[in-house]
Amino acid sequence: MATRTRLIIEGDLVTREDVTTNSSSDEMIRRSRTKLADWEAQLCAQQGAMEFLPPVSCGWIVAQKTKGERSCVVVQLPPAIRKWTYTPDSRIYTTAFPFIILGINFIRGAIDGASSANQCGVFIYYRNQSIVTLDDELNYPNMPNIYQDGSLCWGTERIPLDAPLSRKVELVVSAIFASNFNSHELGYHWKPSKDGIQGHPKTFSEWETRSREDPSFVLKLAWRPAGISIQGVLDRWVK
Repeated sequence: MATRTRLIIEGDLVTREDVTTNSSSDEMIRRSRTKLADWEAQLCAQQGAMEFLPPVSCGWIVAQKTKGERSCVVVQLPPAIRKWTYTPDSRIYTTAFPFIILGINFIRGAIDGASSANQCGVFIYYRNQSIVTLDDELNYPNMPNIYQDGSLCWGTERIPLDAPLSRKVELVVSAIFASNFNSHELGYHWKPSKDGIQGHPKTFSEWETRSREDPSFVLKLAWRPAGISIQGVLDRWVK
């Protein structure tokens, strides 16, 4: 007799199938159903400190590290055409982005970790390939309103404290691209990229035009190394 187990997740339900095969290759299937939240709680209890990373519609939660009141979540967004507003030009640009890696810092459930009132504890990086391991290195973006260390300046955005983690991540992503970008901090990443790396668009209009012609061109560009890995992002906030 041999037994194997299948787990099928559909919406907010988890179906467990225990399939037993006898010597005649006959199968007997026993099914049980439970709510996804209950199954997650059982799994975490069995695994001790393990944290279950919920699915998000905008991308993939790569890793989470928690200690005491502090937590850091790393999220990968897929390459995509995204709209964003640049107020000095009174324009909404539609441009291609490579893989976007977000490091989101929480303290007592609220997004925090900033060294200044205008920073929000959200860090933005790029990659041309999907994340494979926590040792994968990250690159700086070419966006405005990003400080030297990769942290985002986005003013007074606030995320509900009582929202579940997956919803907080989705709200952060929506808020980033719904924000009004301006000419602040252009010297940290936009100018070094356009002036110092061959093949980079020289203006936001050129970025938009090339995105329309070939959205994948951003995956062929070199980016400035940030000198930090996924694990480094986690460890920087959660010691």
